[in-house]
Amino acid sequence: DDTGRRFNVEVQNGKEGFSPRRMRHHASMMDATLLEKGGDWQKLPDTYVIFIIDKDYPGSGLPLYEYEVLPRGHDVKMDFGLHFLVVNGEWRGEDALGWLMADMHEPNPMKMHYPVLARRCLDLKTDDKEVVQMCDAVQKLVDESVDESKEGIAINLLKEKAAPELVSRATGLSMARVLELQAGLQEGSAD
Repeated sequence: DDTGRRFNVEVQNGKEGFSPRRMRHHASMMDATLLEKGGDWQKLPDTYVIFIIDKDYPGSGLPLYEYEVLPRGHDVKMDFGLHFLVVNGEWRGEDALGWLMADMHEPNPMKMHYPVLARRCLDLKTDDKEVVQMCDAVQKLVDESVDESKEGIAINLLKEKAAPELVSRATGLSMARVLELQAGLQEGSAD
């Protein structure tokens, strides 16, 4: 934001995607990108990892849960500049957060509280250019997932000493890519 704080917002459907350790992972990934090697760690900005969860998994009925690192066995607090927030996606209070959560679950943009969000959702659903862009983005994610699956299968086959030609035919990967994967496995075993 304009004060230098950094935010990572994740929207999670289903309890399987929510984990305090996953939040920690996101925080570490943020820190890793915010500080150059040999950089001044004192200049790390405050970071906020915000998970919007579809249910009230903490279970206390609050709209928002904030977590911090607390001292044990003493009362001296340290400012780590690290903030974890869990948003209760079931919250429907008559406040800004309640309206946002209602909008995130509302299929009809005309019934949304926030005009900017409603306009964007309407564009994504009705503007031909936006629809094509969204379809292309989803297809790209599917293709990347398929490619990763093919490569994972290829790596497993190569680990079992399958011939590269067979791996190429079985996965549909090019022979050049299979050989790259095989070389990577050989480099990894040399370490």
